Amino acid sequence: AVAVSLFPTVTDGAFTLQLQTAAAATFQIDFIDQFGRMVMQRVVQAPEGNHQQNFSVASLAKGVYYVRVRRSTGEFVSTERLIKQ
Repeated sequence: AVAVSLFPTVTDGAFTLQLQTAAAATFQIDFIDQFGRMVMQRVVQAPEGNHQQNFSVASLAKGVYYVRVRRSTGEFVSTERLIKQ
């Protein structure tokens, strides 16, 4: 199992995604706007245990975004809500 958390949930430029996993894995991180469009995509290599990855959303317009986390196999893990101010 994978535990996902995102902080802060309201930001003007940067946030941290925390992944806690029982085994090393590759994750695809999709940034989806409030209209359902994918506006950014990143790949994260997470080692076993607790991994924190910093992201910049400074280039994105203000609004609500959904950060979707999937394994590289396509398996859905989590969706977290992010507000860009």
